[in-house]
Amino acid sequence: MATIDAEIAAHALASEPVKAAHEVIEANTGQDAEVVSRELAERNLPTLEEIGKIQVRGTVSWWSLHRDRKKLVEKVARLPAE
Repeated sequence: MATIDAEIAAHALASEPVKAAHEVIEANTGQDAEVVSRELAERNLPTLEEIGKIQVRGTVSWWSLHRDRKKLVEKVARLPAE
């Protein structure tokens, strides 16, 4: 399980800049894209376009890692107690 957790932590979607960019985007829901883009740039975070590319490239692997982790957790839960 440690291996999968490490892969999840190292994934592009788990990076601090991407998480911070998502926080900016969520905090500015309903705002014009220019407002969001300006705040992202001020904080030296990935642009909206870069975030989109990261999501497109990483969503399947992100989902797969979390699915594999869930399966492992379920297997461990079924192991007999010692």
